[in-house]
Amino acid sequence: METKLISIYLFIYILFVNSCNAQNNEILRLDEITIDTISLEEARYIYKDFGKVKNEKTWIEDYEDYTRKFTEYKYDSIEVLIFSNSTGKKFTNWIKITGSNHQVKINGNIFQVNDSISTLKEIYFDIYNDYIIYTLKNKNIKNNVHFGKPIFIINKYNKNEYYLGSLKFGIHNGVIKEIIIDLRTEGDYD
Repeated sequence: METKLISIYLFIYILFVNSCNAQNNEILRLDEITIDTISLEEARYIYKDFGKVKNEKTWIEDYEDYTRKFTEYKYDSIEVLIFSNSTGKKFTNWIKITGSNHQVKINGNIFQVNDSISTLKEIYFDIYNDYIIYTLKNKNIKNNVHFGKPIFIINKYNKNEYYLGSLKFGIHNGVIKEIIIDLRTEGDYD
């Protein structure tokens, strides 16, 4: 019985992932993304190091029934926000690339900060199109506007549990200004 249940979960997972790939990469998998040469496959559960830390900020947030400790690491042009829970496990909230000296590789396609949004046109037309429509409706844009795609993330500690994060491009005046890999549930961006 237990073997059948595992087989059914595996079948559903494979079917889901294959259908995602068949639908013009509507949903990415975390293992399809690298920053420079660093794979993000288990980035939610394993802290990824991007060189020498230039600045570090730590704070604690108290909730009704639990506490979380947050740490933000700033490297050259990469920022990483992690949190640890009461058991001491560390989780990555998001990774933000803010400088052009890093490459984000997604399924063999390379994106960098300061690239024109035309680099998105062939691969992620929906993101490109959403930005164009947004700029036509909103003429005086003063800040980055974020557009992205969901990322399928499997829980490392419970393979039957998964959720969606997001890959977002912060765009201003037709130029990619930041690339965010948001690993929080539903990929919310503050």
